[in-house]
Amino acid sequence: MRPLYSFPLEKTGSIKMPNDFFMKVLSWVVICIYLIFFFHTILSSFSLTSLFNPDLLAENYDEKVENVGMDDGINIFGVLKNMFTDILWLLFMYHCLKGNKVLAFGLLLSLVIAIFTALAWGARGPIMRILIDIPFIYIVFRRSMSIRMRKIFLISILAFVTLALIGFIGLTIGRFADDERYTMLEIITYYSSSNFLVFDNYALDANGIRYGDRVFPIFRLLLGLDITGNYVDRRLEYSHMFLDDSQFSFFIGEFMLDYGPFWGFIVLMIFSYILYRGIKIKSFQCGFSNLLILSLLYRICVSGFSLFPYSEISGNLSLIYILCFYIFFKISERYNYVKFKMGFIK
Repeated sequence: MRPLYSFPLEKTGSIKMPNDFFMKVLSWVVICIYLIFFFHTILSSFSLTSLFNPDLLAENYDEKVENVGMDDGINIFGVLKNMFTDILWLLFMYHCLKGNKVLAFGLLLSLVIAIFTALAWGARGPIMRILIDIPFIYIVFRRSMSIRMRKIFLISILAFVTLALIGFIGLTIGRFADDERYTMLEIITYYSSSNFLVFDNYALDANGIRYGDRVFPIFRLLLGLDITGNYVDRRLEYSHMFLDDSQFSFFIGEFMLDYGPFWGFIVLMIFSYILYRGIKIKSFQCGFSNLLILSLLYRICVSGFSLFPYSEISGNLSLIYILCFYIFFKISERYNYVKFKMGFIK
């Protein structure tokens, strides 16, 4: 967490923005992909009314769990949608600051679609990740917003959060309504506190390690090693261990379970140092690319309260996407700066 609390937030009052043309093209692509995915996938399988029916949401979740590991083909729009998940809020704020109302609304609509997508498949994790990003976005960008823009932002976000929470609560009720062993308060208490006990009791001595099979499986593939591929097979493969990913152990516990206490600490420190270099500001102005890496760090530390949010193949691919966008924003910032400088001299 050191890179987070050492970041100079006062420099976010003047952000080095990427090239406007590049950002508009990227944003239109994102909006179109989310709309196509929504109409092609969600509405063809689910109705909007069913997305607020707790029982149907729970059934969708159960069906998803039963089909884990089955080859049901590749949804190209789903793959493309996942590429842009981690930059949606940043793109939205970029166009809010630029005053591009149409694109800002389109990106907010894309975030709503992301909520509907998570509900349709009975997944609460993506909803929480979208909600968790909101405080980060406000804290980082509030110095760049006028008082009027802050009010509009807060009102819009309040409506968005209300929608997301209704779906989240409905899904939770649907999944646990038939379990009479626990009350809702006990379920909330378990999810918010069990990770402390689980980590202390098992994470540092779990009767074996997973050799990076969950945290960085893509690295194993690059080394020519096999991976289990999904959580059902992985839990069977490492069934001798006292702890698996069905219980929360913090993102730190994930590294301990994959590499052991010593090497897990080393890998975590190397990973942290690489990200720290990505947010290091070398001038008086904070770059948009720096904020992208800062959002990644924030997401790991906050969403990592449960598990490492970028594990498995899909999570590793998200890290690769973020790296590509970091390079894209970095080059775009440089191009925009040179263009601005030439115009200023002229």
